[in-house]
Amino acid sequence: MLPIRTILILAIPLIQTVLLFAGVFFENFYLYFAIAAFVLSDALLYFLFPSSLSKKTVTALSAPPIVLYLSTAVAVVFLDNSFAIGMVVAINAIISGIYLHALPSRLERQKEQGQPSPIFIGAFAMLVVALACMLSLLLFALLYFLDIPLWMTIVPYLALYLSIMSIYFYERGLQNNQIIILIGIAAVVLAQIIYSLTWLPLSYLPLTAIVTIASVVLLDALLDYRMKHTLLAAAIMLLLILITSIWR
Repeated sequence: MLPIRTILILAIPLIQTVLLFAGVFFENFYLYFAIAAFVLSDALLYFLFPSSLSKKTVTALSAPPIVLYLSTAVAVVFLDNSFAIGMVVAINAIISGIYLHALPSRLERQKEQGQPSPIFIGAFAMLVVALACMLSLLLFALLYFLDIPLWMTIVPYLALYLSIMSIYFYERGLQNNQIIILIGIAAVVLAQIIYSLTWLPLSYLPLTAIVTIASVVLLDALLDYRMKHTLLAAAIMLLLILITSIWR
């Protein structure tokens, strides 16, 4: 018989996948299916954490898969290709499953050694990349289908993505001052990349792929940072934003 924790880990992404596909099949009821998947998976996620864990830690560790699911559920609305919908929903299920499977090892290792498990860090990194994909898909889809200002999409994008990235940096053991600097650099670089890509005559799917790849490169660069070099890069990117804004 499977332990209750294993059942929950399997059930959460399964419930999300089944209900999202049900919502796609019954289009008029998609919102209800998406909300039901959110409520059920969020409730089940709560039982993965021991009662002794602080609310702050529970919130920080449960936020990544929740944000990933919400961005996936909204992104599906803008997709009209069955293959693309299947890929997006599958990515959410697989990455969430990997993250949730690694979560117990993080809690046990912290209790025993006071530091997170390398397995959990790897799973978290995969989730950060998947989240960059979902959020950028949502961002460019909104710009593609709706005539809205760029800042109305890029601000929520940066707020959500960088919040999860900051949790990831914290889990890797970085100090608060380091996290603030790296998040600031990431915000400037991502804003410039997205701003520049809006000039290209491409649909939202290739633009999503470009931002996802750029996010992977940026994350790796930030983790292997040298303070002087990153501060210089941030200053250059900020200058480029000002120049291109005036030129445009």
